[in-house]
Amino acid sequence: MTIRITQEMDIRKGSATLHLEGSLNTDDALMIEHYCEELSGQSIQDITLDLEGLTFLDSESGAALRRLRLTRGVHLVGCCLFTHEVIEGSHALDS
Repeated sequence: MTIRITQEMDIRKGSATLHLEGSLNTDDALMIEHYCEELSGQSIQDITLDLEGLTFLDSESGAALRRLRLTRGVHLVGCCLFTHEVIEGSHALDS
């Protein structure tokens, strides 16, 4: 299964939530990282990634999500233990 992304946006509040479902590969994670940067440039300051529907992510994808959390202030919610461990364990891949 590939990744499915559903977006909810509230322009007045300057917030966006991206619901991720399926398997997150490196290319998809980099695309999400780029898209979050674009949202920040459009005055969307409160970005949330809902990861409850993720079934798999690799270490490179985890590193991209970790970068978003640390450098862009993106909120990561709905993490199962596996997802959390991949994201937090990916600090060696940060660059």
